[in-house]
Amino acid sequence: MVTKINTKLNDIVLILLLNLFIIIIWCYIFGFFHGTSWNFPTGYGGDLFWVLAMAKSYMTNEVFPFLYKEMNFLNAPYKANWSDVPITEEFIFMSIGYLAKITNIYFAHNIVLLLAHCLAGSSFFIVARLLNCKKFNSFVFSSIFALFHFLFLRGSAHIILTYVFLIPPSIYILLSVYLEKSNLKDSKLKILTSFFIGTFNPYYTF
Repeated sequence: MVTKINTKLNDIVLILLLNLFIIIIWCYIFGFFHGTSWNFPTGYGGDLFWVLAMAKSYMTNEVFPFLYKEMNFLNAPYKANWSDVPITEEFIFMSIGYLAKITNIYFAHNIVLLLAHCLAGSSFFIVARLLNCKKFNSFVFSSIFALFHFLFLRGSAHIILTYVFLIPPSIYILLSVYLEKSNLKDSKLKILTSFFIGTFNPYYTF
């Protein structure tokens, strides 16, 4: 019992150190070591304008989560209807928008983007430990997964695709089901997790 508690505590400490490492490397790559640097976007191309427009609509209370969405200031002289596109990752834009209420749109975007990297590393580490991988290996490969070039390539313009933290638990669920190591309690949790995964980007659902 004591050994299990110590193991969990060690894993928690390692997750915290992992996130600290990810934050430092991420800040180094973008040069975010000064407070004013956070008030600039990490990129200027692609779909960034769409991402920020979505976030700003939450910031200005133009739209609300899970409700019908019409943008009064877009698509003049008519309204822009954003309800016909099943955007399931509302929490990403909502988080940016609501955080921007107390900061600014770029700072909020950068924080939510950094969170994607931290979640990716944390989820990979947890799954690796559940699969009884060594702590050192779990830490190293979690860092690689969280700082993978693909995430920086997608980055600001495709922040939805940067939220890859659901991939490790998806693999874990598929593996455990394949090996038939599930009891009823585990099955319910896996079904709920799978449903949660299914509400995200269709790339991950597929």
